[in-house]
Amino acid sequence: MRDSLPRSAAPNESLIDFLVNDLDLALTFTQLAETSSSVETRERNYGNARKAYDDVLRYRHNLRADVEQQATIDLKLAMLRERLIAAGHEV
Repeated sequence: MRDSLPRSAAPNESLIDFLVNDLDLALTFTQLAETSSSVETRERNYGNARKAYDDVLRYRHNLRADVEQQATIDLKLAMLRERLIAAGHEV
């Protein structure tokens, strides 16, 4: 049986899921960085989080997200931005 989503909606849903998961992972990277005693580990994790932040900014304009999905992405993106700024990273 076919999926109930139109063909054009399925890739969009996949992109939304990917971005939300990427933001969750980036927030985890910031938590790891905040608790690490190693400068190298801290910077690597902040770097990974920053890359995810940039990726989400680049791809979110291609989305056809509903209000709830957009709110989730916006909230997580704002949280990530705040953590990066608090750590001294320019965003």
